[in-house]
Amino acid sequence: MNADSTLATASGQWIVVGAGSAGCVAAARLAEHDDRSVTLLESGPDLLPGRVPAAIAGPDFLAALDESDRVYGDLAVRRHAGAPPAPYPRGRGVGGSSAVNAMIGLRGDRAQYAAWGWDDVDEAWARTRIPIEVAACDELGVVDLALLAAAPDAAPAPLTRSGGRRVTSAEAYLWPARRRPNLVVTSGAPVDRVLFDGRRAVGVVLADGAEVAADRVVLAAGAIHTPAILLRSGVD
Repeated sequence: MNADSTLATASGQWIVVGAGSAGCVAAARLAEHDDRSVTLLESGPDLLPGRVPAAIAGPDFLAALDESDRVYGDLAVRRHAGAPPAPYPRGRGVGGSSAVNAMIGLRGDRAQYAAWGWDDVDEAWARTRIPIEVAACDELGVVDLALLAAAPDAAPAPLTRSGGRRVTSAEAYLWPARRRPNLVVTSGAPVDRVLFDGRRAVGVVLADGAEVAADRVVLAAGAIHTPAILLRSGVD
């Protein structure tokens, strides 16, 4: 946040790595300024209007997770030392995990954001384009209904969808911004590492060895791949 910071107002060539939940928003908002040229790099497939797979558009996130090429099939984690590796589902492609997650739309606690020093939470919330919808009663399962009946103050979780249809961060933020001439979205372009000139990021190196120069680099590759890119870049 903090839109008046030097970082937020810097012009020039920007690279955003990762077109997931955060990367779509970052690239779209950076491109609102005509003095910036923004390149959004995504390792997975694109997600375009009129070509969204039915499983992603629908209400069943388990079906979305089964959509070909939309998760990292080889990603695994160990839950504790000595445990066998287990699959770790993460969204892949434009839209990232917002295209395959359970669509729980919780904004968080305004007081907690304020404690972190963010003073523009209300402004940021006012600009959000992600719709919120509560599931209909006939969509709730037996366990859902039992939990609601057991606690008078309980309520169904809000979902990031509209009319029963999932709304990803790509649809909400990136699709409108793609009309801007200063935003280029490149899918199928996994980033290997960040290029540095001393301590300053000056671009990225793709997995195929190609280099892309920039004045600023924003890493938005998720909780797993962002630190992996930093480690490969020599940032520990």
